[in-house]
Amino acid sequence: MKWCPNLLLVVIVFGLLSMGRFAQSQEIDCSILNTLRPNNENQLRGIPDSVFFANAIQLGHCWISSYPNNANQFADECVLRAYSLNIPANVDFILDMAEVLFINEQDSLSELCIEEALHMAEPHDSTNWKAEVYLFASKLKQENNERYSAMPFLDSALANINKPDPELRAVILMNLGRLYYDLGDYSTAMKQYAVARDVYESNGLKSMDYGNLLHYIGSVFKRQYNDSTAAEYYQKMVDLGKEIDEPLLEAEGYYLLSDIYGYAGDFENEMKTLKIALDLYEQYGDERGIVQVQLAIAHAYVYSGDDDLAIEYSLKALERNKGASTTISFNALRYLGRMYGRKGDFRRAQDYFAQAMEVARSTEEKRLINLRNLQYNIAFTYVKEMDWKSAFYALEKYISYQDTLVRKENRNVVNELEQRYEKEKKDAEIVLLNKDTEIKKKEIARQKLVKYAFMGGFTLMLMLAASIFFSLQQNKRKNKIITAQKEQVEHKNEEIMASITYAKKLQTAVLPPARVVKEYFADSFLLYLPRDIVSGDFYWMEHLPLTPSSKEGGTISYFAVADCTGHGVPGAMLSVIGMNGLNRALNEQKLTEPKDILTSLSDHVQRHFEQSESTVRDGMDICLCALDDKTKKLTFSGANNPVWIARNGEMHILNGDRRAIGHHNTDTQFTQQEFQLQDGDVIYLSSDGYQDQLGGPKARKLMKKVFREKLLALSKEPLDKQRETLLSDLETWKGTQNQTDDICVMGIRV
Repeated sequence: MKWCPNLLLVVIVFGLLSMGRFAQSQEIDCSILNTLRPNNENQLRGIPDSVFFANAIQLGHCWISSYPNNANQFADECVLRAYSLNIPANVDFILDMAEVLFINEQDSLSELCIEEALHMAEPHDSTNWKAEVYLFASKLKQENNERYSAMPFLDSALANINKPDPELRAVILMNLGRLYYDLGDYSTAMKQYAVARDVYESNGLKSMDYGNLLHYIGSVFKRQYNDSTAAEYYQKMVDLGKEIDEPLLEAEGYYLLSDIYGYAGDFENEMKTLKIALDLYEQYGDERGIVQVQLAIAHAYVYSGDDDLAIEYSLKALERNKGASTTISFNALRYLGRMYGRKGDFRRAQDYFAQAMEVARSTEEKRLINLRNLQYNIAFTYVKEMDWKSAFYALEKYISYQDTLVRKENRNVVNELEQRYEKEKKDAEIVLLNKDTEIKKKEIARQKLVKYAFMGGFTLMLMLAASIFFSLQQNKRKNKIITAQKEQVEHKNEEIMASITYAKKLQTAVLPPARVVKEYFADSFLLYLPRDIVSGDFYWMEHLPLTPSSKEGGTISYFAVADCTGHGVPGAMLSVIGMNGLNRALNEQKLTEPKDILTSLSDHVQRHFEQSESTVRDGMDICLCALDDKTKKLTFSGANNPVWIARNGEMHILNGDRRAIGHHNTDTQFTQQEFQLQDGDVIYLSSDGYQDQLGGPKARKLMKKVFREKLLALSKEPLDKQRETLLSDLETWKGTQNQTDDICVMGIRV
């Protein structure tokens, strides 16, 4: 078996990560031990070289599993025989054996083999063998979750590329990116991936490794909830697989695309891509891929509500898997338990849950996560069976596993911090050694400098005296210029402040006065606190009579609170545009539905910036309500912002659409919701300024949940008192911090 970066990437990254260690996921035929009879060290050495090398991998797995205490004998024998080979075959062979030892959890022996491989590659500076050995070592460290320990190996791999090899360089960069991805540093991961991508594309390299890189880049975007860009990279995997005739890469791309469609709720395309992936895997006999997709199809049917097909594909995956992957077996059994529970066949459901429990307990891989998820499914099956005692017991176990997981995650964080500390400490020691050498060099240079400085000192003193004289003359002239400039700046500042003050007057003139708010809603309050002189937040309201056809008369009151991009003068300018847009939609276009008003407002804001040569991303979030004073029916439409309604100690939440005003997004249309109000209900509209205010002992945000609970606690108080309490609590929370953002909160009691 010839080792190369491409092969290891497939074996280690996909094989070990997805299916567990080799000895646990695949049956090894150990009849070779009976054939060769290597039951002691002497008999190992008695095996001819040709037979040993031809069977070394299988022999290694069987020897270590049969004689784990004598694993070192196998390692010694491999190293001894490797020296009979020539470069690169000896390095190649030793790395294969290091992998066998690692898979069988003989990590220290695996590391000794890697050291021997480096020793063998040392004399060959004109090759890249050392770089490949370091790359191999880094992968084993990553596989052992020693991520910070893997970094120096990857750095060494890059440093030991002695002859041009763009693909090797790209693979190392890709692995470095994968390391940062596993650490959750997606920004740095993407930087490494981007450099690797440039190496592939600039050299016209199209391979499985390049396909894996496209997978990794897509995964970063998916982690950041940018599913559309992730889908583009997964589609590139599909296209690359077709171009280089790698059907398994094409199948993997379709499989990843199906997940994007699934999250988007596009069941039709999810099933379409899964069926294509399944056909490709079946065509080329990839058993792992087949059962992986069969289980994904079962998962899709679980969430689409087709219990029979979910059961069918779960059974197919379970039968075909034959225990090779505990993850596949566990999830297939869990789905079967869940589906039979949903169908009311509780005996079968509990039987499958019991089998899933046995699988989960038999393996360490994701053991706690699997047990936690299983208890959750069991609990809700008992709920459907109306066995409340058993359901409660299962939920108790679920909570227990969840608590254990949290503690374990905290320990992992501590371990990673310790690894980072050790790495940084070693780096600091190297820096100190370098600094010590540098200090000695500087001391020698300083002694020479003192000698020369004494000789030139007198000359410099004469030059300094002359320089001081001329500097005094120049400073007099500069002081006059600075004084004049200072006066100009002060004058400009006065003009700017005058303009801002005038802008405040204009904004105040456009905003409804507080007394008008009280006229519209007698029992109401308004908390309006610009961060600067002018504000990017604004409130708006308007009264219109019901349509002439209405026999009962009455009015509809429109009111809104909006949060524009930025604050200060730019925010104020946008707020004026926003208020004009609302007035135009209601009074000129005669629009009455809140969703139509927001659509018109968004178009109005877009038109104001279309003439700009650069892209302008300014916009606003807003909550807009229409209240029929006769029926007390509230109609709400929002751009990102919600409206809250307090009733009898409970807060009802109407969420806005996930779209901002003024942004070019035609995929999401504004919708509206209706809510029947009752006497005593309190409606709250707010920008994000209050909840985002920094304060408290840790100078953190107040947060939306705390703000909402505060409003609910105050909801039974008179509205004027609510405003006073909110203002007082804000000052207490803020303490010595400056106001973070503009604040606008409106409360109305029906």
